[in-house]
Amino acid sequence: MMPLRASSEEILESAQSPTVGTTAAERGAAPSSRLDGAALHLTVAICTWNRADLLRRTLEQMRQLKTPGTATWELVVVNNNCNDHTDVVLEEFCPYLPLRRIFESKPGLSNARNAAVAAASGVFILWTDDDVLVAPEWLDSYAEAIRRHPTAEILGGPIEPWFEGTPPGWLSRGFRVVEGAYAARDTGCSETAITTDNLPFGANMAVRREVQLRHPYDPALGRAPGNMLGCEELNVLKGILREGGRGFWVPGASVRHFIPRSRQSLSYLWSYWRGNGLSAARIAPSRGRFRLLGSPGWLWRDATMSPFRLLAGLLASPPDRWLVHMQTAAISLGRIQGSLPRLKESGKSSTTALSN
Repeated sequence: MMPLRASSEEILESAQSPTVGTTAAERGAAPSSRLDGAALHLTVAICTWNRADLLRRTLEQMRQLKTPGTATWELVVVNNNCNDHTDVVLEEFCPYLPLRRIFESKPGLSNARNAAVAAASGVFILWTDDDVLVAPEWLDSYAEAIRRHPTAEILGGPIEPWFEGTPPGWLSRGFRVVEGAYAARDTGCSETAITTDNLPFGANMAVRREVQLRHPYDPALGRAPGNMLGCEELNVLKGILREGGRGFWVPGASVRHFIPRSRQSLSYLWSYWRGNGLSAARIAPSRGRFRLLGSPGWLWRDATMSPFRLLAGLLASPPDRWLVHMQTAAISLGRIQGSLPRLKESGKSSTTALSN
């Protein structure tokens, strides 16, 4: 069984015009794709790039999922131009899971996510990652939450870190500060509302498909070979909430997220936070009156002063103190660096206007 190969643009076009070229049966749509109290069809989506062995563990765990009552489901896995043995792993699980394979040649997590959205046939898309172990109740918990909250457009679940080996002492003691860098989320025990200040991560969230189609993932954001940009899912979720969408946390839909030893380091955290700063600069420019090279004075202050505070903290403060200074320095530097292309582009536009 060969993976379906199509670009994200082609798939999006066919999804938005379903009567052109394909039938509902050919797209794998459920007999009834809307929530009518009797039938509920869900899409579980995973985007993967060169992590075949971790993906195998993720899919093996999915074989333990409890059947979600009267709901049906499909598993859409997007191969984002992998050059390892990902296809071999997917072939192994085709007999055991309702698996549909999609190939997206354009590199980058946002391109892969958009391909998954377009291929999905479920009322909701349940997002997780290729380095995650879902709880047996994960799918059923989301299905029940969708029935309890028929107007919800976003749902999210808890994410527990799954460390390779024993994490270093500074990481354990300062984890409260860095948990976002490892996509950790503790949602509590009740189904509270999701707000822009506390959003789900892509490793464990669900979005109504019709809403997701209106909010594609920005290819300028998200992980891609050679960069540490992120925030693509947070940008989408904020847009949905700004439109008046509602969301709820689902404590029973829990997952464990693998954290390899290579990410249990200060160099990883610096790259992650700097990438967040670059992403923030692409989403919106920093505000402030006095500006130097396109960035406000307060951002330069944070970028220059925080390293000194970090060094002082390393000598005399606990990790949860000096990690804050490191985070501020890395994000500020990223935002400054991210503003430079914007400044150059603005200069080019001004030069063009003058020449005309």
